[in-house]
Amino acid sequence: MNIGELLSALRKWHPINIKLPNKIAGIKILSGDRNDLSIIKVVNNYLTIQVDPSNTSPKSLKLLKIINASLTKGDELLEEGEVIESIEQLISENTDPVIKYFRGKLITLELELLQSSISLRKHFENEDMIAVSRIKNDILMRYGNHGGRISNLCTRHYFESDIIPMFLEMESEQSLDMVQFNTIYRNITDNFPIAVFINHTMTEDEVRSSIKTRMETNIKHGINYLYIHGIGERNIKIIDKVLSGIEQSSRWTIKSKEITQKKLALSIKLEFTEVKESHAVRPTSVK
Repeated sequence: MNIGELLSALRKWHPINIKLPNKIAGIKILSGDRNDLSIIKVVNNYLTIQVDPSNTSPKSLKLLKIINASLTKGDELLEEGEVIESIEQLISENTDPVIKYFRGKLITLELELLQSSISLRKHFENEDMIAVSRIKNDILMRYGNHGGRISNLCTRHYFESDIIPMFLEMESEQSLDMVQFNTIYRNITDNFPIAVFINHTMTEDEVRSSIKTRMETNIKHGINYLYIHGIGERNIKIIDKVLSGIEQSSRWTIKSKEITQKKLALSIKLEFTEVKESHAVRPTSVK
């Protein structure tokens, strides 16, 4: 099935008025939650189709079936990697427990970011670093630093281990409307207390400041541990150097340092206490 045949099939499902350019670069599947499910257009020589995978209406299922059929024919006109990954994401993430929990609670932009981050995690766990780099760059371009934080938290499974349990506990004590939920979500993810992610743009001084600041903040809130994550030989060397300096510092006592390293992906759980300075009480002279 080529792109022209795909459009013909789609027109049987829904009226489409699209003028195709002389050359189509490929197809992009976008995730959305619109009721009409008919956002089909050409953008920058790509045929873009917006689909809501959570909508189980006959029209939505029909559209998914048509698109999926076009992607399994080995058609050279279709961008195999990105498009098949997109359609697999739309279908498989419909049952992902993280997406399942947040659907209907997060605004569309945040949910789409989370879906992209789950796709990135799958490639990371399969050690497909080329795909990881491509998806991560796309996330950063579309969502900025916030997107980077969400993808980092997702890759390390913090949504399952910490963030969702936080919300479940809150929801057991009080009901949250959508505005309250998204405000809290943004605050938690932008200021996640127990983890620091080191990236290739950070200098040694920035890494040192980031780790020390998070340690200070955690101690104030009664948290005596911190997870430190970094990918790449350069980042691993900087983390090791910074932690060596902190271990020799008179301010902190490092109780334990659990290191997990898989190729060039490093994770460290640091448990620490702050050394309290003792001040001897000088006796007062009796006059």
